[in-house]
Amino acid sequence: MEGITQTQDDQLLHYLDGTLSSKDKIDLEATLAKNSHLQNRLEELRSVHVALAFKAKLEQPSKLFTDKVLQNLDRIPARTTLSPTKGLLLLCGILVAVGALALLASVGMFDNMSETISLEKLPVENKYLKNPLPSVPFDGKWMVNGIMILTMGLAFVLLDRTVLKPYFDKRSRMQF
Repeated sequence: MEGITQTQDDQLLHYLDGTLSSKDKIDLEATLAKNSHLQNRLEELRSVHVALAFKAKLEQPSKLFTDKVLQNLDRIPARTTLSPTKGLLLLCGILVAVGALALLASVGMFDNMSETISLEKLPVENKYLKNPLPSVPFDGKWMVNGIMILTMGLAFVLLDRTVLKPYFDKRSRMQF
């Protein structure tokens, strides 16, 4: 607020908390009687103080909860990632799928999937379009190659997260 210093703001907060000395409290109340800006700021701070005091009432946890937490502090947390065994199985499945796609692509299975897709044939009203819609070339071989590249990227991420990271974390914790 304009015209209120940080010191005055702090004094108002201490006034609301009840931590002001009696002399400072009398001086502040005299200043409050004369200054309407300070009165407005006090009311703002009082409403915030009341709202915070209302929300600050925390429930006390049960003794059993506290004891359980303290007993389990030294335990290793549960694992949240894939286990290396499941990761290897998933990685093998991905590699089999990529191998099958690569075999089919090398035989030429997707070579005849080249065509042009005309957007003019789509069942959409063209009353707002003045120019003709373009035709989009589609090549099945490029699509399959893209899928294989994305799948291999996924396989490398999976290998890193489920096999390599736990392996190197375990080695870094070992003491020689």
